[in-house]
Amino acid sequence: MNTVRVLLFSLVIPLLSVGLAPAARAQATMTIGDANLESDTDSGNGGMVLAQEAALTVSATIESLSFYVTQAAGNVVLGIYDATGPRGGPGKLLAVTSSFAATEGWNRANVVRPVLLAAGNYWLAYLPSSGNLGFLKQNDSGNCFYKTQRFSSGMPAAFSTSPSTCTPTTWSFYATLTSSSGNVVVNGACGSSNGAGLTGAPTSNLCSAGTASAVTGAGPWNWTCAGFGGGTTASCSALLEVNGSCGSANGVAVTIAPTKNLCAAGGASAFSGTGPWTGNFAGTKGRRTAPFPAPFANT
Repeated sequence: MNTVRVLLFSLVIPLLSVGLAPAARAQATMTIGDANLESDTDSGNGGMVLAQEAALTVSATIESLSFYVTQAAGNVVLGIYDATGPRGGPGKLLAVTSSFAATEGWNRANVVRPVLLAAGNYWLAYLPSSGNLGFLKQNDSGNCFYKTQRFSSGMPAAFSTSPSTCTPTTWSFYATLTSSSGNVVVNGACGSSNGAGLTGAPTSNLCSAGTASAVTGAGPWNWTCAGFGGGTTASCSALLEVNGSCGSANGVAVTIAPTKNLCAAGGASAFSGTGPWTGNFAGTKGRRTAPFPAPFANT
C-alpha cells in the first residue's frame, strides 16, 4: 500500500510542474519603413551609404531588412542606425546584414545579430557596390541623408557628422521586427503623407504606426491607421495641391467689383481698389498664387 502511494505521488509532482510552467508568449511581427512599391526609379548610388528615417512606436527586436531592386547589379549591405546624428540624423550603427548579391524583387536579409530597440526614430541604410543597381523611390516625402563610402569598408559604425541631405526621398525599404504580443499595444499614427499637399493619391508614408486602410477620395484623400493589441485608430488626410489661376472675370472691364467667375482654381482673396480691382487666387499647400486685375469700365 505504501509503495502505491509513493508511486502516485511521484507521478503527480511532474504533472503539477508542467501545469505551472509559464506559457510561451507569441511573437508579434511589425515593420517600419516603406513596404510599398514606389513609382519612381533610382540608381547611380554606388560608393555611397544612404539612409531614410523610420519611426518605431514600441520596443521590438530588429530581425531583418528588405530592399526592393528593379535591376540587379553587384552586392548590397543593409543596416539600421539610431538617431543620435546631427539634427536627429543617422548616428550609431545598431544592426547590419552580411553582404549579399542583389536580385530583382524584394531582397530580404537577416541582421547578423538581432538587437532590441526602444521606441523612437531610426534610420534604415543601404550600401550598394554598383551604381548600376536599380531600385524604387518617391520624392514626395521622407527624410534622408547620404555620405560617400567605399563598399569594401562596409557599413560605417558611425554615419557622419556632416552628411548630405536628400530630403524628400523614400525608397521601397523596410525593417521587420518582433515583439512579445503580451507587451504590444500599438496606437495607429498617421505617416508623413498626412496633411501634405500632393498631386495624386498617396501610396506611401500613410502610417508611422498601425495598418493603413484603403485611400479614398479624389483630393482631398482620406485613410485610417488602425492600431492593434487594443490600440486606437488614427484618421489621416492629404490635400490636393493646386496652383491658383484666374477665372473668366480676369481682365474684363466692369462697372462694379466682380463677384463670380473669379477663380479657375484656388481660393479668392478679398478685393482691393475702386476700379481697377485686384485680388489673388491662392493655391493649396503653398502653391503659387495668381494676381487678378479687373479694370474699371468707363460709361
